[in-house]
Amino acid sequence: MTKLAYLKRSAIQSCEFRGHTMTRFSRVARSHVAHCKGCNKQAWVTEMPLPNDIMISGEAVALNCGVPLYPLSNAELRQEESLE
Repeated sequence: MTKLAYLKRSAIQSCEFRGHTMTRFSRVARSHVAHCKGCNKQAWVTEMPLPNDIMISGEAVALNCGVPLYPLSNAELRQEESLE
């Protein structure tokens, strides 16, 4: 596995942990970017970052998804509220 493939896999795993459903990576300048299909937050991968830069970054890596891909029905919402 190449370094770039490893970085992309790590970024996708981090995003999925946060609840995102990501698109495929596309190349933008020196980096690669993927978007969440729900909330449109981004994950960036830079194979050879500048000295003050990092290899994996973006809102999708750091923040939870604000839009669930499959929203709960009203019955499921009432059930969740009764459990609290």
